[in-house]
Amino acid sequence: MNVRRSRRASASTSKSDAPDPRARVEKLIGEIADTYHRAAESKLELFARWMIRNGTESAQRRKRRQKLKAYSSMAVAFVVRGLNRMVSRIVRIDPVARALGRHREFLLTTTPTLHAIAATEYILRSFNKHQSELQKGDSIVKDARKFFVPIPRHKPPQYAIRPHRERVMYLLHNCRPFHNGGYAVRAHGIIKGLRSWGYDVIPVARPGYPHDNLPTVENFAETMNVDGIDYRFFPPGVADRRSMSKRAYADAYSKALKKLVEEIEPSILHAASFSMNGRAALRIREALGIPVIYEVRGLSMLTDLGSKGHLLPTSDRFWEAWDEIEVAKSADRLLCITEPLASLFVALGVSSNDVELLQNAAEDDALKLTSATPEEEGSTRWLGYLGSLQYYEGLEDLCAAIELIADEHPDLDVRALIVGDGPYADKVSGRVEQSPHRERFRLLGRVPHEQIGSLYDQCTAMVYPRSPYPVCELISPLKPFEPMARGIPVIASDVGALSAIVKDGETGFSFEAGNVQDLADTIVKVLNEPETREQVMRKAKAFVRTERNWRQTTRRTAELYRELHEAQEASSEPSPGSIPQSG
Repeated sequence: MNVRRSRRASASTSKSDAPDPRARVEKLIGEIADTYHRAAESKLELFARWMIRNGTESAQRRKRRQKLKAYSSMAVAFVVRGLNRMVSRIVRIDPVARALGRHREFLLTTTPTLHAIAATEYILRSFNKHQSELQKGDSIVKDARKFFVPIPRHKPPQYAIRPHRERVMYLLHNCRPFHNGGYAVRAHGIIKGLRSWGYDVIPVARPGYPHDNLPTVENFAETMNVDGIDYRFFPPGVADRRSMSKRAYADAYSKALKKLVEEIEPSILHAASFSMNGRAALRIREALGIPVIYEVRGLSMLTDLGSKGHLLPTSDRFWEAWDEIEVAKSADRLLCITEPLASLFVALGVSSNDVELLQNAAEDDALKLTSATPEEEGSTRWLGYLGSLQYYEGLEDLCAAIELIADEHPDLDVRALIVGDGPYADKVSGRVEQSPHRERFRLLGRVPHEQIGSLYDQCTAMVYPRSPYPVCELISPLKPFEPMARGIPVIASDVGALSAIVKDGETGFSFEAGNVQDLADTIVKVLNEPETREQVMRKAKAFVRTERNWRQTTRRTAELYRELHEAQEASSEPSPGSIPQSG
């Protein structure tokens, strides 16, 4: 299925005929979940056939099972949950049916989980011995081995430390002061919001960061203060994901994290994307009994779904998604950045009772600012875009809309100010160079943060024309909140994640995603109706300041902290001095 609508088809579609964004998102969620499950079933069949072809006698499997110490979520999912479902298909395949018949009784007897894990463990260990025999299923197994890291699925009934009730450890992929992108800005805002509810949130970056993410690192320290928040970093050399296997990195991460947890003694482990943070937290839960909240901000396979033009993820992306989903299922609670993403995880098997929202919000500094109103009569009207230049941001649609306005409304001097950098920068620059109205575009690239305010002051409105790709339908950006807080009108496409923020005629102006004519008409309307624009500006500003600030959006998360801590504390009194060793 092609998830990107044709521009010509979109341009000829009126807004009244456009599909409801919510219905479109629900359909997309169903398609992604169905595609994911079909991909898993296909890999399951190949994996099982490979297992049967290279299997050994039951006695040998039992011997290996007795030595097995690690539980594999992949083995349970691939073999146990899927074997019964796929038997009816495989038994019709000869000679696989006869082989399966010999082993089926063994695999599905009294303790199927352990038998399946034992069989899978043998297969993975013997991978290198059978390379000459492997055929179609081999690449599946090879891909799986990269992600074969056990997920602990149980926790002790009590704390094995004496936790500080209001202390939380927050595990991050990247953070300030080394990064200032959306991930780091969101983390900083969440920490501030949770601190306003009385929680001592201690942010800890994963081992290896920032050295494995930046070409050079200056002024590094294991504790760095940013805006009153002490960020903690592991010493260089603890782990390096660039040179270590996934499993080796997970082991080193867990070992280092356990020492830090025993030092800090938090009552909750809050791990943010990606799954490596969640897995480490789950291992600590198994050892020390600390509840785990996993905060998922997206799925890497969603980015591929749009750029490849279809809903079939690449093999690596599939396994990364599998990893994220298994961590999400294992955590005590799951926090999702948007409602559509939460719905997707429920469709992928996470219990709806365990899913909560932790949405984006405006930074505190933005709430205190108000942008100057640019001159209107007889002047140039600047439409601004500030953010990363990615294929899914719809900037080519913005260029086409500006050209359309120049042709249809020559008396309206509308221009686009595009600020930012990214992998799509050359494409955007090339598109502008080819435009017959290239004088109406100004590309600034990346600019210092202190100049952002003056750029906002030049703009009559900000435009976020995200395209109807899965990543845009399900994941929301931080971009709209600052202009809304400043009192600048926002024009945005009606992709699912944005439509929850920018509601047409209330908190902003929306148009059908991918529809260039609708975007052009919406821009003209916003510019020609100053009273409507002013009214919407006031509502948007009030919305952000009362509902989408970090204190309000973290309210439910603070309640979850309290609930999980009280439940764990009630199960048993802490027993210091009896700290189990991690596997």
